[in-house]
Amino acid sequence: MIEIDITHHSLNKLPIFAAFGVTEIWWHDGRMVTIHLLDGANYRDAPESRLLPGITGALLTEWVRTNRKQPHPARRPAKE
Repeated sequence: MIEIDITHHSLNKLPIFAAFGVTEIWWHDGRMVTIHLLDGANYRDAPESRLLPGITGALLTEWVRTNRKQPHPARRPAKE
């Protein structure tokens, strides 16, 4: 799961995610990406993804920063 948390803090959602068995959360707070792994009924910070070994919060943060600097093509109008 990827949680984008820029306007509202999502800590109160963690028990819901845990109840559904979401084993890994990537959390972007507008500045950086952190990785959290389900450990029993709670989440703990992790240095890298369990699902995608080698993927770290620092790597994801850099990817987001780099992507924001890239030009994006114009969006197509939605089909009716």
